[in-house]
Amino acid sequence: MRDLGGWVAGTVVLAVIYFALSVWTLTLWTKRMLFRRESAPSGLWQSSFLLFVVFGSLGRTVFWSMQVVIFENRLSVSNSVWYVVNTLPSFLFFSTYLRLVLLWAGVFHVQPTSASATPVTRVARGAGIPPPAPESVDPTLGRFRVAYVLVNAIMYAGATVIYLLDAFMPSNKTTANGETVVERYAEIIVAVMYLSAACAFVGYGTALVVRIRSSASAFSAARRKVLRQVGSLTTIITVGFSVRSLFILCYVFMRSFSISPYFLPLYYTFCEAIPLVLLIWVLRSSSALSPNKGANGEEGRALLRPQHIQIVPRPR
Repeated sequence: MRDLGGWVAGTVVLAVIYFALSVWTLTLWTKRMLFRRESAPSGLWQSSFLLFVVFGSLGRTVFWSMQVVIFENRLSVSNSVWYVVNTLPSFLFFSTYLRLVLLWAGVFHVQPTSASATPVTRVARGAGIPPPAPESVDPTLGRFRVAYVLVNAIMYAGATVIYLLDAFMPSNKTTANGETVVERYAEIIVAVMYLSAACAFVGYGTALVVRIRSSASAFSAARRKVLRQVGSLTTIITVGFSVRSLFILCYVFMRSFSISPYFLPLYYTFCEAIPLVLLIWVLRSSSALSPNKGANGEEGRALLRPQHIQIVPRPR
């Protein structure tokens, strides 16, 4: 029997972390469904954000909980099934980040329809500050919502094709690292996805920060809060995706690349779990995922509801 040592401790810690994350996000989702006072389409759109995290965290919990019994040969799972259990949560988590960056892109590219609004009012929805209700909605935001659905559909369709090829392609040989050829190319694709997401976040996050700073000479408390939230989320998510992309590429192309039993717990904790917790915490603290009323007496409107973003002329 293989001496697991630190591997056992690491997998147990990760299973506990992801189980706690799933319970927390499920609690937030349940509160939203029980106490929300908004239309069904908007509630469903926002609740899907939390559901992606709930199911992804449960998948990670199952994956890490079963690691010990599998490595001790007490449970036999085919490589293709195990690959699905390992990678599907990553796609679910990616959908949550994709929702946020496409909303930021929609806020940035939206066309002006109201001269009375302020830049912070429009950008605030990308960081969770609840501004007053808008008078009109720009169709650009609707196009980015459609883009979100299409990108997710393409991503999950591609993942399904990869899973089927990995399970049934006759020439799918196993490499020296214990992975199949299909899995090797799929990991390269995932690394490119992470790197692209990092570039999108740093691009739109920086652009929004610059726009907020250049929109007025005086900084209000709301403006400073928006800057902190957009800046912190941009930094955390960009670093996390960049590190994950680099790690995957090193694992694929460097044959001498070895993994310490203590590396994976640190990797998943700091590059996946903590960024997710901070993302949800920022949105929740700014009423973005809260069904309760905000400080102005109105129901806290969410970051994830584009139709509540006010539109203003872009600064020239």
